[in-house]
Amino acid sequence: MQWVNAGSATLSAYIVAEHVRVSLAACCCVDSEIYGLSNHDVVYMASPLTFDPSVVEIFTTLWSGATLLILDDWMKLRPRDLAVMLTTVHHVTVLQVMISI
Repeated sequence: MQWVNAGSATLSAYIVAEHVRVSLAACCCVDSEIYGLSNHDVVYMASPLTFDPSVVEIFTTLWSGATLLILDDWMKLRPRDLAVMLTTVHHVTVLQVMISI
């Protein structure tokens, strides 16, 4: 028996997989249901491509038919401009970021 994280830090988001390989498609399907993503959502990709969760972020968004917003890295250094881009220009509905120290 193996515990597999379905994309959330909560215990309820863990699923049990017995002798089954969990595919990327299965993870995307579960994550899109957990987050309630639809084709009306705009997801801002804040993670760099070198960060493993970015893969799930990309494919879960595409799986659900939502729009994936990718901005230049320099925009992250301009908080006011970033806020305008996310809220006023692109109307982002989903934002998942990691806390920095």
